[in-house]
Amino acid sequence: SLFDIWNPATLGELVGDNPAMHRRLLEKFLRQAEQQVQDLCAAQVNADLTRVKEVAHALKSAARTVGALRLGEHCQQLEQAAVADHLSTCQVLLNELTALFEQSQAAIAAHLATPLP
Repeated sequence: SLFDIWNPATLGELVGDNPAMHRRLLEKFLRQAEQQVQDLCAAQVNADLTRVKEVAHALKSAARTVGALRLGEHCQQLEQAAVADHLSTCQVLLNELTALFEQSQAAIAAHLATPLP
């Protein structure tokens, strides 16, 4: 599809062919994204759509950078729903986003588990 769960080529296009750097960036992404997903859930519970918008925006950029393209696209939808003040839409999107993050996480983790060439 246009938006892959994870496209391994994205980082290479961005920073060149540097597997060790890719690993560091992917590990950092997984750590930060996990926290951001938790932050989004907390903000949603508090109906803090300004915070939802901020975190969704940050996660969108990070996801697109590492090639978690479907997650990035979904974060954009969440960000737009938060801007529009649609709390119920945000809830639906956030539920889907949580599952999507787990899929992205699994794909990246599987890659990280393979030894460097």
